[in-house]
Amino acid sequence: MRRPLITFPMKVDEVNSCFEPSNRLTVDSWDDRWLENVKYNLTRFHPLPLIRDLVYDIPNKHVVLVLGAGWTLLKLKAYAQQIPKSWGIVCADRAVSFLLECNLLPDLVVSIDGNQEDESTIVEGMRRLPPEVPVMLDVVCCPTVTQLVKRPYFFRSVSDLKTKAADYLAEYETKHNVKIDTIGHGGNVGSVCVIASKYFLFARHVVLLGMNFSLCEGTRDVDSWERRVLTDEHKFVDVTDIYGRPIRTLANLHNYRLWLELFCHQNDDVEWVNCNDGGYLGVHSATHNYDHFTYETLPMAIQRLGDHGLEEH
Repeated sequence: MRRPLITFPMKVDEVNSCFEPSNRLTVDSWDDRWLENVKYNLTRFHPLPLIRDLVYDIPNKHVVLVLGAGWTLLKLKAYAQQIPKSWGIVCADRAVSFLLECNLLPDLVVSIDGNQEDESTIVEGMRRLPPEVPVMLDVVCCPTVTQLVKRPYFFRSVSDLKTKAADYLAEYETKHNVKIDTIGHGGNVGSVCVIASKYFLFARHVVLLGMNFSLCEGTRDVDSWERRVLTDEHKFVDVTDIYGRPIRTLANLHNYRLWLELFCHQNDDVEWVNCNDGGYLGVHSATHNYDHFTYETLPMAIQRLGDHGLEEH
């Protein structure tokens, strides 16, 4: 990767403004379902296991491999057995099945969505997940998933928008004299994985894969929830990938990417290693990329970072 690099130009309020149409539409679509899920989860898990306790139950890792469920995740298979044993692995719920097929076990899984009962890949992965693996769950998560989790740790997402679920949670906290831990993220499960890699595993190098924030190379159309129910703010966008090649994304994926890029830019005490070998993460323009990522293929990162351990640093 020898493209010119440039500093991230956007401020927090500019990034947040991109999310307003998505956030409002998401709340309108899912508020009633979130409320149902919250009521179930608070009843089934009492007292609610909270993520503040996760830091005591998960090992620190100097290098963490963070896996989203984008199409670049497929590049893991050829190099899975070369992943050093000292590396931590944090993955999105949709990536669990693929990770297990590669004979790798995550140190932590994250799930945030409220409607996974029809997502067979997610449900099967969580069903196969060994019971000792901890799972971070948004309290609005679908009961189909939460009831499969043996070691749950719940949190709630930060939002400025008023929702029925948020009101119910506020009443619950008052009644039970408890404060449910919050995480501010860009609405994407990969963002929570990245947050966890820094603040729960204390990683100094985070290797990103399956976080391409774009459609598969050559894709011109896709049947997705966004395309079926969302408005024109979520239309296809033609952009370029990290190599300057034409690629396509969705407006909401573009927004998720902006949030993650801002987070990585602000947390420059961690080396963020973009191993997607394609995709839209880290792209400033058709001719420049952002300078707060290290751009490498996965085998390059494995060779360079090697068997880094806390005892060596």
